[in-house]
Amino acid sequence: DPWRPCGLGPQGPYLIHPVEFVRTTDQKMTCLRSYNPTRVAGVMDFLGRMPWKINRRILDLMEHVKSEDLAVADVPQQKDPEVPPLPTTHEELILSDQELKEMRMRHFNARKVVQTLQSERPTFDLKLQVAKEFLNAEQVYFPQNVDFRGRSYPIPPHLNHIGDDVSRGLLMFAEGKALGPDGLFWLKVNLANLFGKNKVSLADRAAWVDAQKETILQVAKDPLNEENIKWWSSADDGPWQALARCFELEEVWSSSAPEEYKSYLPVHMDGSCNGLQHYAALGRDIEGGQAVNLVPAEKPQDVYTFVLNVVKKKVHAQATAELEEESTDSGRYATEERKKQLAQRLIELDVLQRKVVKQTVMTICYGVTNIGAFRQVQSHMGDFVGDKVETAELKELSRYLSGLVLASIGDVFAGAKKIQDWFKLVTKMFNGVQAPVAWISPLGFSCSQPYRKAETVRMASKRQSITLKTGEQPIMDKGRQSSGFPPNFVHSLDATHMMMVAERCQKQGIYFAAVHDSFWTHASDVPLLNESIREAFVELYEKPVLQEVYEDFCVHLGGQKVPPLPEPGKLDISVVKNSTYLFS
Repeated sequence: DPWRPCGLGPQGPYLIHPVEFVRTTDQKMTCLRSYNPTRVAGVMDFLGRMPWKINRRILDLMEHVKSEDLAVADVPQQKDPEVPPLPTTHEELILSDQELKEMRMRHFNARKVVQTLQSERPTFDLKLQVAKEFLNAEQVYFPQNVDFRGRSYPIPPHLNHIGDDVSRGLLMFAEGKALGPDGLFWLKVNLANLFGKNKVSLADRAAWVDAQKETILQVAKDPLNEENIKWWSSADDGPWQALARCFELEEVWSSSAPEEYKSYLPVHMDGSCNGLQHYAALGRDIEGGQAVNLVPAEKPQDVYTFVLNVVKKKVHAQATAELEEESTDSGRYATEERKKQLAQRLIELDVLQRKVVKQTVMTICYGVTNIGAFRQVQSHMGDFVGDKVETAELKELSRYLSGLVLASIGDVFAGAKKIQDWFKLVTKMFNGVQAPVAWISPLGFSCSQPYRKAETVRMASKRQSITLKTGEQPIMDKGRQSSGFPPNFVHSLDATHMMMVAERCQKQGIYFAAVHDSFWTHASDVPLLNESIREAFVELYEKPVLQEVYEDFCVHLGGQKVPPLPEPGKLDISVVKNSTYLFS
């Protein structure tokens, strides 16, 4: 049933099962009585009409792995591991403190594994149960609704394409489509991506799959052979999905007419650090646009390596800096001298690695704080040199390096940093009038952050006291309103981009599914999808997105003087149309 989300009684997509159009704790904040999000509802109808079916071959293998308790690729072990006992009274008398500590650690670690398995098994079983119930259905549908930012989600909870690798491995498009002249290439690219080969050119990804042809054929022939399991289960981004593609590739390679082979598996085109792509487009950052593949290049750019190189330049400059002692400013001299020593120590320890900066770069879109960045860097540095340096030195090095990482991100994404600073000023104004931060997405969807202070009740007993949430107060949660807006606004933009792409695919008559910033279609239709992705991105950012939000804020804040927008950079957004690796 098509969505009719506005008015007193929202309807769709189920005939007898009522579902809200917007997932939120406060339906009043959706404003659906005041306006009709017709365009967004139309996209949800299109996505919900996309037919799927169960991949019988993968389902049979998962059931076999479970029955034999092979514990392969996210299929949970069926038998609990043995939990070593805690030290006995006698052992506590005769063993050293270190030995006792190790015994307790082994016990608690094993208990933790058991508890995790007891949680994972029913989750896995529910997915398997749903797949078995729909195994013989020719078409399976996943109606979708949106959250308060406009991001879409399937309504069925257990098995859907937004789920984990097990869920995705169990699903395939209900209708196959001939590979044509391009499909085999994109099927290879998809498999290479699942194995983490997405840092090289598209041609190199396909070549990597060709080099693995004999292995792939062996895997397809006997997937549960011990050596074959090791290979396909090593696909970090989706072992069961990788196995399904091995089966298809084997059939294609065995076909006398490969171009006529009907492929049922979705091929994924994924954004390149998508949050930063949107920030770079908003701020018109030239250097940032290069780092996240808005600008055409022969090979995909890796934003984490890009930022790391900037960090390395700063560290090497600090390590080799000539310091001139000035008696009038001895404190500053001492500080600079200490920075030089820390820079030299980082080089000596060889910790300027991609992994150390990656998490902080990833979370900059979500408003990571100085403390958050420090903890991230400290954690990853600890993995490298935790056994070589004292805790105090590790903290000092992490504090120094995290500051450089944040500064380097600010250099690469200068416009984005200014926009985030502007967001902070605006959210402070909303908090000042006790109003939720609200805006209209470029697709005409009303977004309003539903963050309020919780109403709680404290229940005390002789053993303990617990606090239960009973509802929400009319008072805004200022902290969440402020920290939540930057990522929520960007998510409303990636949702807008996804829906604009979906509309194009609907007009072209091709399959389309999405997991936020990962867009899927048949292998033969990937060139059409890629063209739609780039065109929609350019169309979105040729509009004055920030200016429209500024005007929204002026209305919501009742005539208060909103701070002026930061000046944008010089990036020509139209170059995105020629960027092969915007999504790849």
